[in-house]
Amino acid sequence: RGFPIDSLQNYFETWGQTHKLGVGDMKYSSIGVIQSLCDGDPDNDAVFRMTRPDSTNFSFNHTATSLPLLIPFKKYTPYNAQATTHLYNSFWGLYLPISVPGRVTDIWRSYITQRIMKDVGLHVVYTPPIVKHER
Repeated sequence: RGFPIDSLQNYFETWGQTHKLGVGDMKYSSIGVIQSLCDGDPDNDAVFRMTRPDSTNFSFNHTATSLPLLIPFKKYTPYNAQATTHLYNSFWGLYLPISVPGRVTDIWRSYITQRIMKDVGLHVVYTPPIVKHER
């Protein structure tokens, strides 16, 4: 959010040239939430759909060499309830806030949960798809 919509596509195309990704090991006990991506018709927001010509056509590597993406400790990322696993050490993050509209409770939960996870040393990890969503 915050980017001019007409500039987003250029940003996505050049992102890999300016941001470096690293590969390493991490303890399973330091993962609090696993957000899996979704094949088919994923739950993307309107801005994503407006800036991608074919926003529901993905190609994923479904082999054992597919690497999960660890969200850096100082960053936040929204995740939803679709194909999300809260591991035992973050079960407390399953509570949904009741003071916001129902359609956004899972997104607000993700930000609240991540804030607390930072205090207890837990991370969010994104993985390749484990589900296919058909509308």
